Amino acid sequence: MSNTPNRELKVTPLRMAEDFVEKLRVETVSGAEIQQRLECLKELLAQRFACPENKLFIEDVVLRCPWLTSDVERLKQLRARLLRVLESCCAYAKSVDGSRETCRWLIEQLSEFAEQYVETESACEELLHAAFPGPEWTK
Repeated sequence: MSNTPNRELKVTPLRMAEDFVEKLRVETVSGAEIQQRLECLKELLAQRFACPENKLFIEDVVLRCPWLTSDVERLKQLRARLLRVLESCCAYAKSVDGSRETCRWLIEQLSEFAEQYVETESACEELLHAAFPGPEWTK
């Protein structure tokens, strides 16, 4: 047995969305649970984007590399789009039950969210590498 403490796997918005989609596919989910899970997902995403490290990263990129300002704006737009998707899902979930039709719509929306999330994370990685290129030996 090691002396290192057990670490929980970090829950990402992508993982949470994928797990919820899987649950919607195989189980009957109540309207209340749908609302609760969507609110948690939206909160996790908002926290991720609002964390100090994220804000400092964006500020640092703009200060050090002003030519990347349009890329920073694109990243901000992608993030805003992700939040809008979840806000739309949350608003929809308040007026529905856990019917199969509701679940199908949410599966579509959350699958689209997952694709957009990957695109957003990729844009963030590209921005990171453009602003702070590593040494040649890391390539």
